[in-house]
Amino acid sequence: LLRGLASRFTSPVIWALLPALLFTSLHWSASSSPAINACVLASIAAFALLLTLIVYATGNLGAALGAHLGNNLTGFLLISHQESYNSFALFNARPLEGPGWATSDAVLIAFIGIACSMLTIVLLLHPRSPLKVAAEFP
Repeated sequence: LLRGLASRFTSPVIWALLPALLFTSLHWSASSSPAINACVLASIAAFALLLTLIVYATGNLGAALGAHLGNNLTGFLLISHQESYNSFALFNARPLEGPGWATSDAVLIAFIGIACSMLTIVLLLHPRSPLKVAAEFP
């Protein structure tokens, strides 16, 4: 979707924002509280920005797919906040869909997610980073 829109539209508002909004909206959970939903969606939007910047920097989807796979593997295999995936995870955390989450908890979740995405952007896109991704030219 990102590359298809980029070939038709020159404005990043269209080719970057629309897929990021779609990606973010797919993570909406009707069973979560509004505060948890808002903060999780803010965190997912920051991750969508990261994936968009990776596609822009490399010119292909490979690195973004790898980043998304790494993120999901961490979520499914290391720490799970979703009851449906708890059997896979090493550590089971309290489900985000469950009761008892305060607004301050939701803001902290969003802050952690956004900070991790921003740190990853720096690690993958900074010119002096040993992990820098770039387009490969033949």
